[in-house]
Amino acid sequence: MTDADLILGRLEAGTFAGGEVDLDLSMAQTAMQSVANTEQVSIESAAEYVSDVVEDSLATAARTHAAEHGLELHGSVLVAFGGAAPLRAARLAERLHIETVLIPPDASVGSAIGFFSAPLAFEALESCIMGLSAFDQARVNAIYRQLWHKTVSVVAAGAARWKPGRPPRERRRAYLRYVGQGHDVAVDLPNEDMDAQGAVTVQKEFE
Repeated sequence: MTDADLILGRLEAGTFAGGEVDLDLSMAQTAMQSVANTEQVSIESAAEYVSDVVEDSLATAARTHAAEHGLELHGSVLVAFGGAAPLRAARLAERLHIETVLIPPDASVGSAIGFFSAPLAFEALESCIMGLSAFDQARVNAIYRQLWHKTVSVVAAGAARWKPGRPPRERRRAYLRYVGQGHDVAVDLPNEDMDAQGAVTVQKEFE
């Protein structure tokens, strides 16, 4: 991607949010003045510095998320939705070495549409450090029952208001690692009580 390929967004007074949100250039310049004075640059350069810091933070967060989940960003498609994402998408893609950017229709409300169309879900976590050589299925089962009661009460309350008639579904996960390993691996487990062979089941899924 070259500079010529970048799509740079510029907000103009009278056009933002269909003209419903007023933009005051003088107040924006005043806000940037202290940065410009500190760095001894023009207000325009100071604004670019602020934008660079934001985009660097976004890029760092994306790289961290990808690394934690074992994903490769190169070759991916960057989808820009919600807020001001389309204004930053091209420059963020350049930082991440992503060649394709997708800006869907109504991108600014994409996050809101997704929120209302996505299934109601609630996640509960509880830490339990346990070696498989000392696997205690009774303790594990008790933890999952407790988490079930926590989650189903929240989901059922939301479903009664927004999406009635849908029975809740459970998804059990455990996070495991080898001794000395620096990153947990998420393992899906059956939605049922563990028996005496639970450690074997967990190890098999982990490996």
